[in-house]
Amino acid sequence: MKHLEIIWILRAIFVTFFVNFLIILRIELLPYASSSVELRKSQVSPRLKTSHSVKFISQRPRLIHKPRVPRLIKRKRNPELRNQSLYSKDYKLVLLYTPIWKAMPWPGVSDSYDFVHCYGKLCPISNCRITYNKGALGVSDVVIFHGKDLPSPTHMREILPQKHEKQRWVFKMHENPHNTEYDQSLYDGFFNWTMTYRRDSDIFMPYNFYSTLPEPNELNNFEKNRNYAEGKEKLVAWMVSHCNTTRDKFVIKLQKYIDIDIYGKCSKQFGQERTCEPRSKECSNLLKRYKFYLSFENGFCEDYITEKYWSTPFEHEMIPVVLGGANYDPMVAVPGSYINVLDFKSIKELADYLVFLDKNDTEYNKYFQWKKKYKIGNPECWTCNICAAANRLDLQAKVYALSGFWGVNTTCNKYSDKISQILKD
Repeated sequence: MKHLEIIWILRAIFVTFFVNFLIILRIELLPYASSSVELRKSQVSPRLKTSHSVKFISQRPRLIHKPRVPRLIKRKRNPELRNQSLYSKDYKLVLLYTPIWKAMPWPGVSDSYDFVHCYGKLCPISNCRITYNKGALGVSDVVIFHGKDLPSPTHMREILPQKHEKQRWVFKMHENPHNTEYDQSLYDGFFNWTMTYRRDSDIFMPYNFYSTLPEPNELNNFEKNRNYAEGKEKLVAWMVSHCNTTRDKFVIKLQKYIDIDIYGKCSKQFGQERTCEPRSKECSNLLKRYKFYLSFENGFCEDYITEKYWSTPFEHEMIPVVLGGANYDPMVAVPGSYINVLDFKSIKELADYLVFLDKNDTEYNKYFQWKKKYKIGNPECWTCNICAAANRLDLQAKVYALSGFWGVNTTCNKYSDKISQILKD
């Protein structure tokens, strides 16, 4: 009997000791299990969920792992950029005030690292930081407004008092004035700099550009003897999705003399139902079978030359037949690379010339000789140019009458008489 009592006493002592041990153990682990940041249930592995932060598995205490902190920096940053204050007086602060095409942040410019890097390389002048915080308006050096997403004129007037003497407001737009769809005169007097495809902009931002080769390029034997007309049994292609513009009249008249294969949403208006998915392999192979491409702009505005010239024809080795408001001089286009509709007296004369080139490979190949002197490459990044401009003491601020600089009547009617004359003949 005494033995049983001793056993019960020892068991009670053991149980008491074990319970106290668990209480102490829980107290010791509590600081680790209770973080200042509350864990959401979704952050806890389903296999480890309990009503407490500690679960005993095989009688061994195990802490639930802390949730991984999302990596805000997805690539290695320049230490100099990371350690400097956004509002340091040694740096220029650029405020992107509006969305761009309703997107915020701007695609490709999510942070300061993106802003001061161009094609993977640090901008020549890189002491700029960006912010999307409108609360920084009063301390920003440059404030950029996208022309398609402008605030109301009333809002612009309301924030104008926050503008300090050295601050520059920038009007940025890559589409032509036909696409702004508001009365530009309501924004007269707000902007100090312009950043557009126009060569007279404070920050020139073309769709693309070319550069001169360091030395005249002697093409390899294959390229030197290449016949660019070979394998091209089709004459003219045109891809169009913006219908009912002046260029349609040119195409209708040109169709009277030569065949034109029309692709895109507007093809039905010309009695065709052709499809060619842009950037697809099938479409690319199809376009390579054409000798000419109609690089007709949807607005005949000064210096407005888009991917219709820079991308589609050159990527598929077609000769671009251009029509637009630019003069296509070496400042904005590759010399010897195109045929300009406005160089001809009539549509028939243009058609006859295209037929002549179709039958004469030697003359046709002359439109590819530019490759010996030039190469098409990416233009300078506008972000680098803005940063450089923000640091230039000699670049004076202007006050733009937007209706004069960006008005349809003042910038998109330069060749209206010439265009009308050609359409009459």
